[in-house]
Amino acid sequence: MMQFNGGLTGITNMVNRRGIATWRVVLDFARPWALTATVLLFVTARFGMSQGIPPWEATLVSSISIALIVVGGFGLNDFFDRRMDSSVHPERVIPSGRVKPGVVLLTSLVCFAVAVALFSQQSTASLLIGILAIMILAVYSPSKNVSGILGNILMALITALVVVYAYTTTRPLALDWQMILLSTAVFIALMSQELVKDIEDMYKEAPFRTTLPLQIGYTAVYRISAGLAASAIPLLLGFFFVGGRVIAGILAILVSVWLLKALGRFVFAGPQAATTHVRVLKIAMSGFLVILAAVHV
Repeated sequence: MMQFNGGLTGITNMVNRRGIATWRVVLDFARPWALTATVLLFVTARFGMSQGIPPWEATLVSSISIALIVVGGFGLNDFFDRRMDSSVHPERVIPSGRVKPGVVLLTSLVCFAVAVALFSQQSTASLLIGILAIMILAVYSPSKNVSGILGNILMALITALVVVYAYTTTRPLALDWQMILLSTAVFIALMSQELVKDIEDMYKEAPFRTTLPLQIGYTAVYRISAGLAASAIPLLLGFFFVGGRVIAGILAILVSVWLLKALGRFVFAGPQAATTHVRVLKIAMSGFLVILAAVHV
């Protein structure tokens, strides 16, 4: 009886270890923080640009569509970056040997296929935006290893498309000041963040890709990044004030003042400050998202 119990305990422990290992693979593959941030951007933009509280069922389906696109993009990125990741990010699923490259690529394609099916059930505009996002990701993943700045532009463009998609889920697609102001601000803010992330990784990725900090120096890139972040502020304030969101606009001004002061401290910083700089930009963007989410509250 004791032997039976011992064997059962061993099997249970093995199953538990495999379960934990599987969840770790899923989490490492899906990048939960980046995934959550993108979905939250969509949800808050959808709330902020809608005339009222949007129905939760449609919001849920749309959020799942975006999440599938994002996860599929992570998979493509891991597949094309597997050589570089073996040196720069050996903990990721492919270089660590936990998942084969073919499985990662297949998972990405399945995510894209399901996302397109969901987009097709919403509207023609949504379907076109979803297909465009997948096409950009297909270009982004291999091209960013050749040209860092092209990768920055494509990543910022994909994120801006999230805002455009949020707009199409609330009304027919058309040129509108709300969509233009918010999507442009998001594009510029993401460009700023991506440039600083290149400073953060400039020495580790130098043998594999040519980024802007390696071409013109990190000080110049800091200045460009700070200028981009500062130029996104009036666009965001315009979105809040022109739409009559006075209280939200005042709160946005407070976040903007804090961000501008923080940017001034980092303009002449060295590469070792890049991580802190990225964190500052993320905190500021999170602040704007919270304000955007509270528009209808």
